[in-house]
Amino acid sequence: MRRNWKHFVIYTAFAMSVFSLTGCGSPSGNPGGEVTTAAPKMVLSIGTKDNLKSYDFTYETATPDTAGLTWDANNPDADTLIAIIAEVTGWNLHLAEPVSVSPGSFTIYFAEDSSIFTGTVDSSKTDFAITDRKELVTTILDSIVANMNAAYNESLTIYFAAADGGDISIPEAGITISSSEPYTMEAEAE
Repeated sequence: MRRNWKHFVIYTAFAMSVFSLTGCGSPSGNPGGEVTTAAPKMVLSIGTKDNLKSYDFTYETATPDTAGLTWDANNPDADTLIAIIAEVTGWNLHLAEPVSVSPGSFTIYFAEDSSIFTGTVDSSKTDFAITDRKELVTTILDSIVANMNAAYNESLTIYFAAADGGDISIPEAGITISSSEPYTMEAEAE
């Protein structure tokens, strides 16, 4: 009888250790039995047309009174997507007005204080601190186009414009982005 009791204790201890390692007994593997869910992630593509890199962004779900950016992949919002890109990169992507949506196309009006015009970036986000103005503008615009195409799951017609609706002109970088022609993921020389 002693021998059976000893085996029982050993098997019980072994079973308990296996259950604690695998998380059996509670849905999420936590001792309280509470179900926890990881915050949803989206993958952003940041870079230029031929050199896009993927970055994970964890976002809040659409809940009332949330301070975080919310994202609904089933009903994407261009303004929110641009705000998410700005949060991840440290670029100032202030818009002069909400993104204009018309059948088959989007028009994005950048504010005068945006990184497009000022060239300033958050230096604490070292992965995205680009000092060359032409490269910065191209990277911002290419990143927005790539992420909007991914969010809407199609190749979109996207126009970029200054706050007044005119062309984006950066003389010191030698580039002009036409507000009347769709952006083609490469800046045109002036």
